[in-house]
Amino acid sequence: MQKQGSLLDICNHNGAKKKTAKRNKKDFFDKFDQGTCLKLDLLERSVKSWLPVFITQNFIEEINLVDFFAGEGKDASGKKGSPLKIIDTIQLFSNLITKREKGLTINLHFNDDNQGATERLKVHLKKIKDKVPVYVDIKITNKTYEDLFEEILPSLDKNNVANFLFIDPFGLALTRDHFQTISSLRRTDFILFTPVTNVQRFCEQNGFKQHFPGLKRSYFEDPKTAHRKLCEYIKKNWVIDEYYLHSFAIQKAKGHRHCLIFGSRNKLGVYKFIESCWKEDPENGESNFSFEGDLRTEDCPMIPELAGSQKIKNFQASLDKLIRQKAILSNQDIFDFALDAGFHPPSSHVKDVLKKLKKDKVIKNNLSRFGLSYNSVDKGLVDLEFITYR
Repeated sequence: MQKQGSLLDICNHNGAKKKTAKRNKKDFFDKFDQGTCLKLDLLERSVKSWLPVFITQNFIEEINLVDFFAGEGKDASGKKGSPLKIIDTIQLFSNLITKREKGLTINLHFNDDNQGATERLKVHLKKIKDKVPVYVDIKITNKTYEDLFEEILPSLDKNNVANFLFIDPFGLALTRDHFQTISSLRRTDFILFTPVTNVQRFCEQNGFKQHFPGLKRSYFEDPKTAHRKLCEYIKKNWVIDEYYLHSFAIQKAKGHRHCLIFGSRNKLGVYKFIESCWKEDPENGESNFSFEGDLRTEDCPMIPELAGSQKIKNFQASLDKLIRQKAILSNQDIFDFALDAGFHPPSSHVKDVLKKLKKDKVIKNNLSRFGLSYNSVDKGLVDLEFITYR
């Protein structure tokens, strides 16, 4: 029987020769495009919000950050790639780390299947070696994704560690089995960057069907929302236990769309990632392009109330309706509803609805004390105080 290729081999440029893939990698590192810079910004924001959660927990003795496709570390113009951005982010928490009661080791594992890329990465890292804190241990390897995953898995599955995995191949890499293994690990979050345009085009081909059974081209009705549909597919077909996912779409200059998927077993993880997404995209919190039905203020100067994101309008209308129907009864209910819809619970998108409900004399809560942050909700339920008339 002929051996099935890896998902990366099957889907990388639809079976293009390796020399073509290498040429594309070289072009990539000549200059990061706007979409790549946005991806790196989201990674940086995510690591920045993720690190202090575990740095402040004294029973955590090791933190593993694994970049499976780390690349060269910089593009030709000097813009920093994921390895250098991760190191810069760690340095922001030096005071927090040195104040810990117990010691902490941060293991950075930078890997790339392209040996030329890892050699150039070593050169960049050598230039900053004096700036790397003593508690940071850097390992650089040149392995396939599959081999590295199997090799490091035991080190990720320990009681006293926390893990952040960044999976950013030139093509597709994450399989259902790998996803389920990652999602079963304690204190492990990941970011997957995948070309959703390729999934749309080739999902009914044999190589894809092996890894995405039942996925049809007709499933992606609107190319602009393909990232949502892929995320929904993974939730429905790959997730076993309770697990949180959120997606962000990035359109490249040539029109190809990529999907950045964040995954965590902890509600706090997705809460923080959604917050980062809205900082990058104040319109919809999920893309670097507009969706159908969205109107800018300058597009409708005569009727400005028509302007804005249709996603926000739909969310606020649904939240308003569910509260009025008493299907949502507490801050916990609101928090869960907002997260599931891809909104940050303490945002103005939620608070504006509550203000309107109070103005309409549906509720009478003191909204300044009605906590919707993760910490507030974690402390306990606060019920909505409905106004009833005799």
